[in-house]
Amino acid sequence: MAVKRVITKVRPNTEVDFETFSTSVNNYITTNYINTGKQTKSTVSLSEDGLTRTAERTFTNSTVCNEFEADSTISEANNSLKISQQNNGIALSKSIVED
Repeated sequence: MAVKRVITKVRPNTEVDFETFSTSVNNYITTNYINTGKQTKSTVSLSEDGLTRTAERTFTNSTVCNEFEADSTISEANNSLKISQQNNGIALSKSIVED
């Protein structure tokens, strides 16, 4: 069964940028998850007021989602982003649900 990973970020105001993965990390995800069919969908939306960004990734199953979560390249990038986001007052929440 497909699994959806949802990341929601809320920034204090529109002056604060939402940080995202670097080009190299995005290329890594494309090569290892999208091009292989492990990740089947990706969407990003921004709330009307511009304060909430929601990113969803759908994986073929929970095993692949767990692989993505444990992937050292992605974990390192996530950890760097989390520190920066916390320093900039961005609240972060994550959920993983069957799709």
